[in-house]
Amino acid sequence: MIFFFCQMRRSIIFVAFMDRTGELLMSENNRTKSVSLVMLYMMSLLMVMVSVPAASAVNETTQGTVTGTETWSGTMNLQGDVEVAEGAKLIVNAGTTINIPFGKFIDVKGGICIGDAACGASAGSSSSQARFIWSLPTDYTKTGRCLVADSNVLNNPDAACGSGLIIRDTIDQAVTSINYAHFENAYGYPIYVASLQSVQYGAIVFDGSSTTARGLTFTDINTSNVIAVDFASPLLTDSTFELGVDGQGYDAAAVRAYDAGAGILSTFEVKNSAFTGNDADCGQQGGGRAVIYIENSYIDMDNLDIKDNAYGVLMKSSSGTLTNSKIDVKCNAVDTNSLKTTGIIEHTLEVNNNDITTEEGAGITAYDGAKVYAEGNTISGASDGSGVGIRSSVVELHNNNIGPIGGWNGIWIYGTSDVIAENNTISETAKEPVLIGEYHYQDQGWQVPAPTAARLYLANNAISNNSGTCNSQMYDGDFPCPAVHVFRSSATILDNIITDNTGDIIRAKGSLINVQRNTADSQGGFAGNVSVHDDNYGNKYGSIAYFSGNSWTGVSQVYNVTESRVTVQSEQIPSPGYGELYPVNIRWLGAECPFVQDECLQLPGTVALPPTGMPLALELVENATVFSFADLQNFDSSMIHIQNQNTAWGSQVREGELVRYQVKAKNSNVEGATVIIKDSTGLPLYELTTDAFGFTPEVSLPSDFLLDRNWNHIVGDKNAAIPGSNDGTGQPVVVDEDSCADGIDNDGDTYVDGDDSDCINGRERPFYTVEASKFGSGTDDFSYVLTGPIDDVINLENLRPGVWVNEPDGYSYATTVRITGQAWDGAKWPYANDNTAQQAQFGMVKRVEIQPPGSSDWFYASDLSGANGEITMETHPFKDWVYEWDGAAHPEGEGDITFRIRSYDGLDYSPIEVR
Repeated sequence: MIFFFCQMRRSIIFVAFMDRTGELLMSENNRTKSVSLVMLYMMSLLMVMVSVPAASAVNETTQGTVTGTETWSGTMNLQGDVEVAEGAKLIVNAGTTINIPFGKFIDVKGGICIGDAACGASAGSSSSQARFIWSLPTDYTKTGRCLVADSNVLNNPDAACGSGLIIRDTIDQAVTSINYAHFENAYGYPIYVASLQSVQYGAIVFDGSSTTARGLTFTDINTSNVIAVDFASPLLTDSTFELGVDGQGYDAAAVRAYDAGAGILSTFEVKNSAFTGNDADCGQQGGGRAVIYIENSYIDMDNLDIKDNAYGVLMKSSSGTLTNSKIDVKCNAVDTNSLKTTGIIEHTLEVNNNDITTEEGAGITAYDGAKVYAEGNTISGASDGSGVGIRSSVVELHNNNIGPIGGWNGIWIYGTSDVIAENNTISETAKEPVLIGEYHYQDQGWQVPAPTAARLYLANNAISNNSGTCNSQMYDGDFPCPAVHVFRSSATILDNIITDNTGDIIRAKGSLINVQRNTADSQGGFAGNVSVHDDNYGNKYGSIAYFSGNSWTGVSQVYNVTESRVTVQSEQIPSPGYGELYPVNIRWLGAECPFVQDECLQLPGTVALPPTGMPLALELVENATVFSFADLQNFDSSMIHIQNQNTAWGSQVREGELVRYQVKAKNSNVEGATVIIKDSTGLPLYELTTDAFGFTPEVSLPSDFLLDRNWNHIVGDKNAAIPGSNDGTGQPVVVDEDSCADGIDNDGDTYVDGDDSDCINGRERPFYTVEASKFGSGTDDFSYVLTGPIDDVINLENLRPGVWVNEPDGYSYATTVRITGQAWDGAKWPYANDNTAQQAQFGMVKRVEIQPPGSSDWFYASDLSGANGEITMETHPFKDWVYEWDGAAHPEGEGDITFRIRSYDGLDYSPIEVR
């Protein structure tokens, strides 16, 4: 028998030949045995010395399983399904055409290398793609493989269903890559999505896998071009995608993801790619679909070109980024819904630096619990929508350019939302540039929710060219659209520039607003139109508004106030225009409260989300419209028009003084201290917080109270005769329209108006109480009668800490002295509850110090409380402490020694205990 080897490709093949008879002669048995042993020895050596790779096939597997390494090149005609087993590898060279029967698929569990020289294929390019082309059924009445009897999920009868390429989570990522591949006529492979409890379809399915796919193109795909599920984190780049074309309702977004991405550090990525679709219409009946649909996934999208489609991108419960993209679609461009969470962490979706144009729909929407940060976007179009639409979501908008908007608002906010909008430019909107709170909720044809708490922080924006006409039964039909419209919501409006505005600059109804340092003009509107919201069901929700340091021009009337509370300070009041005679008009239109209970004012529900930095306490006078002012230029009380003929004090004017405090503790400025100013009845007027230098904002406190008791529409008359009154002689009662006729105990002496002796030769002077505090710094409270402006210092009084030593005097130790005890700040226990404990101590012990005998230094005790910086009724820092001192080195040896012990709360030391 002769053995030799020959090399076939990379494998070593061993061959043994026998003679023609196939028999070995008996006479040669011994020699044969010797030769055989030698040859076996030589073969063993060769097997050790020579590597034997697996066999490689070319265009071999037309159906069945690839178990080794196989290369497809030229034209490959499949006959059925092909599986690439785990550990196996399929190489598809550039330019290869793979013809596949309809309904058949390629399932990759091992590795697949398409057009990538790095993993073994010839290099692909846009002009040399691998082409996967499925045939089309000749008879669509036949049922395909996706309809299975008694299955709740496989119920699709299409004859072509099932065709696609599946990349499983078992792939060898090191040898898997898709580089320039074209897919045509694939229906889509059904993949089960656990979160939906249904199957979804895609021409390429990433089933938990991660790889790179570059240079993909698609033609006539029934369902999705690509679908990623179950933590799949592929990178799709430099590709062209098309919307699904199925005509039986299974058409889908070009790229979809369900539960994709393994976290914020391992996301599904789509980059440098183009998306197109069809010209379907908007709305539920329009048939339009987004070209990208992402649900419950982590995704990053960058440099996309989306056009020629109804919708752009829809993301539900997802986080990640959409950046540097151009989106030009008919309907909504970027829709977001809900948010992605990891445990208790809520992730933010970022939409930055995109150019967004829509024909009809909104540029960006954030609905139903979304959490979105949008910066640097340009948004325009929206002939039947708004630039940004926000419903019950948390959104930040920075440096965006919004407008022109042909349909509705620049920023539209409703539902329980919390929104920050800074440094944006909003121009040429058909309706209000900024609207928070949906006032159309009672209008016919509108399907929007009833008012709920919402908050807006609007700062440093440029708003211009607002000339639209708005309409609602709330305002009796048409009205010029205001620049900023706040309905049953909270808003902080700071440092904005508003120009070329034809309606009110700010309109607030049943709202809480903090408006400071804005510069704005209007062609005949009001600067601040502040009013009550009467829901016609026995509830009247007054507004609270604070205006300071604003500059208004071109307005017909500066402030128009109806059944609300408004404070204005430190402003130049322009003269009225456009036929108005008074710069300020205040009104009480209803009957007198509390005699008619339905007329009493209530706080709006948005008090649950108060305006950021609001200095006014959120309290209303339930039976009066109140206008307070101080430090106004070109203005006095004679320039206020009063409408008040149904109640004695339904409209009140409070002329005030400017008040500011600086809070200190131990002569150091206290940042973050709370200063509450109350009137004589205990009603909080302001709740202020100090800045880094300890200063409160400068606020207005009323020093005189003026009314219109004779109903001549002017406040502050002397010897005013009250219509319909009788002094007992047949003459009307005569009063001065000041604090002696306002029905209020202004000075806190329990006497009202004429019953107060101060009104005999003067008037009641206003009495105020100030309460200042900061945990850990102390408290102070005082009262005074306001007689002029105040700029004063409040020195907080800190409660000293205390310390106790368990060991009595004369206690004996061997060598190591161990001292234990308790310490507390403020008042010592017992405490009834956690809140009582915090209020009684109002600070916490920072350390316990011990001065050993013979030392001038103080040493720190160890905290045994386990409080971790918290105060409860059971424990607090240093409730128990210990200090140990080695007495062996004490020079005096045995005898009496003295320790001094004290505690420290950051400001004060306790009295010293001596042992």
